[in-house]
Amino acid sequence: MSDRLKEVQALWPRAHETGAIDLRDDRPDNCLTVILRYEIPDCWKAEGKLLGFQIHDLVVAGELGALKSVERKGEIVLGQPRKLGHRITLKMPRKWKDGGWHHGEEAEGLSFVSRLRVEGRTLVNERAITVSSWSMPAAGARDYMRVVEAMHTNVLNIWARKRFGRIVSAASGGFGLNLNLGRLWMVWIGIMFLAAILKAVVPR
Repeated sequence: MSDRLKEVQALWPRAHETGAIDLRDDRPDNCLTVILRYEIPDCWKAEGKLLGFQIHDLVVAGELGALKSVERKGEIVLGQPRKLGHRITLKMPRKWKDGGWHHGEEAEGLSFVSRLRVEGRTLVNERAITVSSWSMPAAGARDYMRVVEAMHTNVLNIWARKRFGRIVSAASGGFGLNLNLGRLWMVWIGIMFLAAILKAVVPR
């Protein structure tokens, strides 16, 4: 059992791997990619009237540490220039209704981006940092902390609800369980009003 699987099962005990670890070493581009695949049954947890599913990024979030103080004289060491990314592809039970988002923070020699794309039934969450310098001037400490704080915000929340016994996106419309009864009453009145007009217009 891989250490990563143990971390996943600490959150979802029934999680299991659906394939072998895929390791790809692109030497010309100096890029190493590790692909892990899991199936996670019973992942939704009740949160009031909604269902919640949380994913924690333990890769990018731990790459750089916070400063003890932004008041400093020495340079901030960033380490060897590099790019580190964490990408999760989620296959949802049905087409997901969500607009997604894109956030980014930058400092001298350092940038961080976090985005969520919705492609039908597929959700793609990407988080990545790019370090382009070995160090950063002491004057950039506040900018550094702003980037690191964004990196350390590492929990992705996916919200859903049950509709006729099926799990759908919390942003889904239609006649769901949380239907406003006032709206339903207005729809019913509109249908009856239209039926009365048709009855009066259509000759017998």
